[in-house]
Amino acid sequence: MKKIFFSLLICLAFVGCGEKKEEIKQVEKLPFNYENYVAQKTSVKYQSNVRLEIQDEKIPNVEDMKQIFERIKKENSEYKNYFMNFYIENKDISLFRFSQLGDEKVSISNSWELLIFDKDIKIHKSYNKVSGFIKYSDVDLKIGEPIEQVYSKLGKTIFEDDNRIVYIIFNKIDEFIGNLYIVPENGKVKEILFAPGKMITEEENENIKSYFLGNKEINVKLFENRSGININLKNLGRKFDIAKRRIGYVGPTLEITAPKNVEVIVYNEDYGFETNMYVRKENIYKIEVVQTKEKTDDTYSEFHEQIMIVYDLATEDSFGRGVYDIMEKAGLSYDRFMSDKKYTGEFESGYLKYRYINDGEFNIFQIENIN
Repeated sequence: MKKIFFSLLICLAFVGCGEKKEEIKQVEKLPFNYENYVAQKTSVKYQSNVRLEIQDEKIPNVEDMKQIFERIKKENSEYKNYFMNFYIENKDISLFRFSQLGDEKVSISNSWELLIFDKDIKIHKSYNKVSGFIKYSDVDLKIGEPIEQVYSKLGKTIFEDDNRIVYIIFNKIDEFIGNLYIVPENGKVKEILFAPGKMITEEENENIKSYFLGNKEINVKLFENRSGININLKNLGRKFDIAKRRIGYVGPTLEITAPKNVEVIVYNEDYGFETNMYVRKENIYKIEVVQTKEKTDDTYSEFHEQIMIVYDLATEDSFGRGVYDIMEKAGLSYDRFMSDKKYTGEFESGYLKYRYINDGEFNIFQIENIN
C-alpha cells in the first residue's frame, strides 16, 4: 500500500462501535412491508422507529400507518403512552410521527416538511415517483390539467398540507431541494407553489415553477446542487475517507485535524499528486488536485482518479456519475494534459465553479463555491 503523508496533522484511527443496538420487534404481517425497531420502553412508555419499505411501487400511506400503529400497540398492550416515528431508508428520512397518551386521540404530525432543511440527506433514485418523491426533471405540469392526470405522471403522493397536494423534489445528485405544492380546484390544477430548503431569490423561485410547468430550457442552479461544497473541519476527515475509498483506498480511517485559523490543508501523496483544501471560517470553499510528477500516460489516468476523489468530496455524487462530463466541459484532454502550452478553462454548474489549468509544467483541477 502506498505511503500517505499529510502536511498537517493526520490521525489514523480504526472505527470502533460502542453504540447500543435497538431491539427489533417482529409483528404479524400486514399487506405492506415494514420493520419495527424498539427504541425505548419504560413502565408506561413505548417508543419505536418503524421503517417503511417499497412494495408494489409505493410505500404505506397515512391510513396504512395507522393500521401499523394500532397493530404494534396491540402487540405491546401493557403500556399507556405510545410514540412511533415512521421513516424510510434511515431514521433521518422521517415522514410522520404518531403518538397517543393514554386514552386520548392519536396525534399525527408531519416530519416530512423538515427534510428539505437537512443538507446531508439524500434519497436513492429507486424512490423516484414513489408515494410523493420525485426527481425535478420528471415534473411536467399544466395549469388546468386534471389531478388524476398528475397522479398518472408523477405517481400518487402520501403528502398533503392544507388540502394542497405535495411532492418532495430531489435534484440531479439526489439531494432534497424543496416541496412542490399543487393547489387543486374542482379536480384540476389551479396553481403550483415551490418551497425551497434554502434561501433563493423570487426570480429563481419563479424560474423553478416555470420549469415545472413545461419550460425545460431554463437553467436552475438548485437542480444541480443545493449549496456547493458543504464540508467543515469537523466532517472533513470522514468525507475525505469515504471519497478515497470509493476510488480504491484501503487502510485505516483517515481523520484530518487542523488549527482553527488554517487557510489551506495540504494532502500529499508520494506518487505525484497533491490535494489542497482551502478553508474560510472553518468551512472548505475550494478543493484542488495538483499533478507534481512527470507527465506520462499513467500520470494522465491517475490525474483522472484524483479528480474523481475531489469531485466526490465536493459534491458527494457517489461514484462520480457526472465527473467525466465535467472534465470535458472544463477543457481537460490528453493533448492539453501533455502539452507545454499554458491553458485555463472553466465553467459553472449549480453553485460550483470547475476550473482546469495547465500552467505549462503541471496540471491542476479546481472545484470552488460560487458564493
